[in-house]
Amino acid sequence: MKMVEHKVVVHGPAVRGAGVMPSAAGAVLSSLERSLRGTVDVAFRRSSSAGRRMKWLRRAGEVEFADAERTGKNEMVLYFKASTFDEVATEYYSEPTLFDDGPAKSDTAFDVFSDAVADVLAGRADSDKYDVGLLKRFHRFNTSVFDEGVDELVVWGNRIPKSDPTHLSRRFADGARDLYVRTPEPSRVRIAGRLDMIEASTMAFALVLPGNEKVRGVWKGNDFETLRALVNSDVAASGLAVFRPSGVLLRIDADALAPQRDGDRFFATVPVPTGAKLDLKAVLREQHSRGGMGAIGGMIPAEESDDEFLAAVAEMD
Repeated sequence: MKMVEHKVVVHGPAVRGAGVMPSAAGAVLSSLERSLRGTVDVAFRRSSSAGRRMKWLRRAGEVEFADAERTGKNEMVLYFKASTFDEVATEYYSEPTLFDDGPAKSDTAFDVFSDAVADVLAGRADSDKYDVGLLKRFHRFNTSVFDEGVDELVVWGNRIPKSDPTHLSRRFADGARDLYVRTPEPSRVRIAGRLDMIEASTMAFALVLPGNEKVRGVWKGNDFETLRALVNSDVAASGLAVFRPSGVLLRIDADALAPQRDGDRFFATVPVPTGAKLDLKAVLREQHSRGGMGAIGGMIPAEESDDEFLAAVAEMD
């Protein structure tokens, strides 16, 4: 199997003496593993959530940690091997694709990860390189990596040139947080259109609306075979609408697809957010000025993790 080398340079006081602190090394490896897997999922099907992940998709997100070398004061290089997608994603590349924005055959997990990092650093609110779940993983680099004595990670290899590598620091994690808090909440929707195609390899599908707008979806149901009979017919999809930080629709996570009924034509429009994502920093600024936790009672969404809430609290210091 063809594999290419990627290097990740670790900078920071966690690198000392003859090596690196075990807690920092473990944090870097586990955070990279989760983020690489998520960015590969998004690259192929615009969804970082687990769902039904095919074997080839899992393999595409896997990399091998090959070696480590201390190269200077507070500096260590981690060596990884990664398969190019044409080696592990033959199912995907052997069938017609719904859209022309999939990853290149010569790409690896690190390459698409680098693309997502670049969009976060640029603050691209309309990016297709991440979803809200992946932004959460990126934000956790602050507590899982950069709080462990790591100042920066520098990545290069394959199509990421050494002369222009990918830099990950607190600026990256903070940028992910800022995009995350701007992202509207997913909302339950029903949308009607013509089922243009289903990708068996990714469980992705496309709905074409009367104005020829295409809506991307991911099938989350279990009965996939019966859907083949619906291709090129008018259907209604029900599920969660997932949005970009800009508020533009990213995808539909559909758990039901059925032939259209007369009343379904009312739903032949692109879903829009029903409300903005809660900006934790704005809420906490109000709480800080009013003095007291009562000012934010009942306002913090249940899905916010302790890390995300505490990170926002830290902004008030």
